[in-house]
Formats: sequence, C-alpha cells, structure tokens
Amino acid sequence: SWKSFLNSKMELVNFETISQLTDIDESKQLMGKKLDGFMDFIIKESVSTTTDSKKLMVIQLLNLIDSEQQLLHLYQTYLDTENKSR
Repeated sequence: SWKSFLNSKMELVNFETISQLTDIDESKQLMGKKLDGFMDFIIKESVSTTTDSKKLMVIQLLNLIDSEQQLLHLYQTYLDTENKSR
C-alpha cells in the first residue's frame, strides 16, 4: 500500500522514509525467497540422516534467522525515526 501512496504523493514523503520503506520491502522479499528455498530443502531432505544434509539445514536456518533479525532491525529503525519526527 505504501508503494501506491508513493506513486501518487511522493513529494509528501521525505527521502529517508522512502529509503527505509524500500529497504524493508526488499528485505521482506529476500527473506520470502530464503524461506521458500529452506522449505524446498526441508521437503527434499527431511528424511535424510546424513551429517552433511543436517549441516546444510542448520546453515540455511541460521541464514534465515539472520535475515529475520535484519528485517526486525529495519522495522525498529523505521519506527524510531518516525517516533522522533513526531
């Protein structure tokens, strides 16, 4: 919805807000792709008992958790910025 608003009223929003919202959107999309890849991996490898398969699963899960933490940081930064401007 923020993209629709920006298309019609971009001049009303400062650049920092646009940049932060864009970063959040891109981070959400990336995290969605990582989650899809992780779920595909889980479906294919869930019955595997090999050490390598389990290591790859942990690596992908840690990567997904890192992306989630980055997204949460972006949200918090945005909220802090908006609260300061009020």
